[in-house]
Amino acid sequence: MGAVTDEDALAYGSGRMEYFSHDSRAHDDFKCRMLMVKGGLEAYGRWWLLCEALADMKGHRLPYSSDDDRAMAAMVLMCDEAECDEFLGWCAGLGLIEPELFGDGVIVSSRMVRNSMEFGRKRAAGAMGGKSRKAKQIA
Repeated sequence: MGAVTDEDALAYGSGRMEYFSHDSRAHDDFKCRMLMVKGGLEAYGRWWLLCEALADMKGHRLPYSSDDDRAMAAMVLMCDEAECDEFLGWCAGLGLIEPELFGDGVIVSSRMVRNSMEFGRKRAAGAMGGKSRKAKQIA
């Protein structure tokens, strides 16, 4: 049985994540601190709502190019569209979401991509473990 490859981790991790890592000291992260300076605890709460939404999406990305996309994101983040635009602009400016992709109308967080890879590695390793037992039973 070989090690889990990045490709396997990506494939297994691209689906809905039931959970993801949330460090107990995430509030001390520089980017999160700066987000709180800009928008207080409300912005910090919205950040985690956004992370949860990304975890729930296939590929862990949210579209943000149409009026419907903006309305949906505002609903998820529990604010109006103008507040949503401002909040996501802060996130892009701080590097919490990928600024280039956000400019292209897609919300992606490298943090959530890393979380999905970790989650995918565990899923892939579990799948590989099952294959190994089945192969032994057949032989």
